[in-house]
Amino acid sequence: MKYFKEQKQLNNYFNKEYFNSINFIDYEQRRKKYQRSAQELYQFLNINSDTSILDYGCAIGFLLNGFYELGVRNLKGYDISKWAIKNNINKQIECTDNIDIFKISYDYAFAMDVFEHMFDNQISLALGSLNVFNLIVRLPVKLINQNDFHLQVSRNDPSHVNCKTKGEWIDYIESFGYSFSNTLNLTSTYDAPGCFVGQFIKV
Repeated sequence: MKYFKEQKQLNNYFNKEYFNSINFIDYEQRRKKYQRSAQELYQFLNINSDTSILDYGCAIGFLLNGFYELGVRNLKGYDISKWAIKNNINKQIECTDNIDIFKISYDYAFAMDVFEHMFDNQISLALGSLNVFNLIVRLPVKLINQNDFHLQVSRNDPSHVNCKTKGEWIDYIESFGYSFSNTLNLTSTYDAPGCFVGQFIKV
């Protein structure tokens, strides 16, 4: 079985072993990477101390902590992993697995490397519930006329259950009342043949 077929497999996958394999072996390097991403996004998107941000799929909170270090305080995170929530690296930031957090209005929501881990019905629930003006996504993609992810590293994760082209992702997200605005091409967060990084505006 290359990719998971059932939601329960995903629910059980994002545990201590998963996060230890990707977030703690190179902890300081990964933390610095997300600090750079937060700094670039802060400047590019004109974020300020009063901007409200939701990190959808926040994991242990690296990106949120990067914004916190820049002085942003209206920060919240959501993740399905109870282990990740419990081990959030900044206890000053509210992170939860409770979807009631979607009821709050946000200036920005980030879904970075998240939707590929979700079946369409779960993404539909999220996009139909979120109350956000700007949505930033980063996703590994497949190329047109290709039946799998473009990048080999993306093919190696059994939790990568959702594979679409850039155009398919744009059409899908726009079906929830968003309008595609632009791709992002920052030093640390950039659009590429195998990765879609896009900004959507709620209409």
